[in-house]
Amino acid sequence: MSTFDSPAVPVGLPAGARAATPDSPAAPLRRVAPVWHTLVLLAFIFLMSFHGSSAVSSAAAGKHTNFLYVQTIAIQWLLFAYVVWGLRKGGVRLRDLIGGRWNSPEEFLLDFAIAVGFMLTAFVVLGGLNLVATTVPCFLDRAHHGLPVFANGGIKAALECALRGRSSNASRLVNFLGPKTGLQLLLGMCVCATAGVVEETMFRGYLQRQFGAWTNRAWLGLICSAMVFGLAHGYEGPSTMFVIFVFGAMFGAVAMWRNSLRPGMMTHAMFDAVEMLVLFLFSSGAVKMPS
Repeated sequence: MSTFDSPAVPVGLPAGARAATPDSPAAPLRRVAPVWHTLVLLAFIFLMSFHGSSAVSSAAAGKHTNFLYVQTIAIQWLLFAYVVWGLRKGGVRLRDLIGGRWNSPEEFLLDFAIAVGFMLTAFVVLGGLNLVATTVPCFLDRAHHGLPVFANGGIKAALECALRGRSSNASRLVNFLGPKTGLQLLLGMCVCATAGVVEETMFRGYLQRQFGAWTNRAWLGLICSAMVFGLAHGYEGPSTMFVIFVFGAMFGAVAMWRNSLRPGMMTHAMFDAVEMLVLFLFSSGAVKMPS
């Protein structure tokens, strides 16, 4: 299995080259693709994020869900092909970027167990962050208007304000992405599986290593790729984008710890699948949105 980026481990050492040891200077991290290739990819990511943030509030959102899912899958795999093309130009193999392959059932089961544990941890951490991200602005708004922040029912009022905000954001997301039929749910699950492979390869593989090489700091590569990951989800709103940034940093840390993208790919797909199922329950009317 190839090694993932770390401060003292270069990516894709040429044949015959020796990795840095504790007694020798750390070798610089290697770029995985040409600079222009990365800049074009970033421009496209931000363009799609801006388009998504505009589309989610459109009156026509949710009317063409089948097309949206198919379009998303097609765009994701085109991005994957573009990333692979850049890797080839940089002399990096996709297999090395991902972290090799499973050599035994035990290796697969270990990664799967890590993925499940990571997913459960993420639900707890991100749930708490979502609560903070929506409640703090409500407290600040009360303070700005000279209202009691904590006393005289201030906490209850702030929590009710946060709940209204989360409910409004959730309604917009359900209207934009929520599957309403069995076919749409199946297509939505295909989107989740695609995102697990493509986005982890693109953000935690390609961009995290590229940013790490540009700064010669693996941890900066992790932070920068997580920032791009958050900014790429413009359709979910500013507060959720911050939460997704933290989510991306968690993915990056797991990738560096495991020297592999595989646990993150599984977690990403499973996490999105659970969210897609919840969207289906709300958008199909099986569960009523909280008012």
